[in-house]
Amino acid sequence: SFTFEIYRPLALALLISAGVLIIMALYTSWRMRTSPLTLARKLWPTFRVALKTGSLDDSYGEAMTCCTRYMGIEQEYASETLPQGLVLYMPISAIGTIVYTMYAAQVNSVRADAVWYVTAIVMAVVLFVATPPVPGANLLAYVVLFTSLGIPEDALLDAMTFDIVFGIFAGAANQAMLQLEMVYQAARFGLIDLGRLRQPMA
Repeated sequence: SFTFEIYRPLALALLISAGVLIIMALYTSWRMRTSPLTLARKLWPTFRVALKTGSLDDSYGEAMTCCTRYMGIEQEYASETLPQGLVLYMPISAIGTIVYTMYAAQVNSVRADAVWYVTAIVMAVVLFVATPPVPGANLLAYVVLFTSLGIPEDALLDAMTFDIVFGIFAGAANQAMLQLEMVYQAARFGLIDLGRLRQPMA
């Protein structure tokens, strides 16, 4: 059945998302001239808490500590950027939505051309910027997407299941991606202590 086959888009979304996160971490370590292992160790505590609790509120304190104490980002910049980023910056969530939307279209034999794919990608990105991080909000995004792209409403039940399962990983990965982006942007504006960033964790 359709529900039984949900592991396929889930596995694909996890694989792509993990790949994007690893590439971003390697790129950041290369640009900042720091060890990828050191960077990963500094990201891990926040990622672990977010993955374990499924709550960004519970991991916020750890994320702030990671950004300021371990990565050397200035306190004022981190205090302004981190809360806004947690609401607006959701690249991993967008990847999951795009993967599942394309899977649902294929399963339901929806005719899709190049314009359809571009529309799906753009809408997924825009919707996740506009969607507040509250329970049930992502389902509304799927409703808008499926209605606009001609995907039957029957697929929404599986979309909800997919979103719950994938969202556990996506929340933690979004936060890690945000921290990497903050490192890069802080370095551009001279708002980071690169010596502290490069220093191995004790």
